Amino acid sequence: MPDFSIGYFNQSLVGTHEKDGVSKYYGVGKRFQGIEAGISIPLFLNRKEQGLEQQKSTSRFKRHRWMLSISVCSNVVQRCFPT
Repeated sequence: MPDFSIGYFNQSLVGTHEKDGVSKYYGVGKRFQGIEAGISIPLFLNRKEQGLEQQKSTSRFKRHRWMLSISVCSNVVQRCFPT
């Protein structure tokens, strides 16, 4: 399914900038504004494969979080009961 986006920007460029070979100072009051729009269309729609990759990633994240928890607990125990 395509993803649509639309945005607005308002920007200041304070300082001296060169445009067409001429240096010009732009102060805080000089604003540049614009809008942007976009559409993103996925090229690959193999949901089964995407789901499997997401499960692997989630599993890796949980395993790393578990290992970090064990490491933190080990450090706490070592601090509470020094050898």
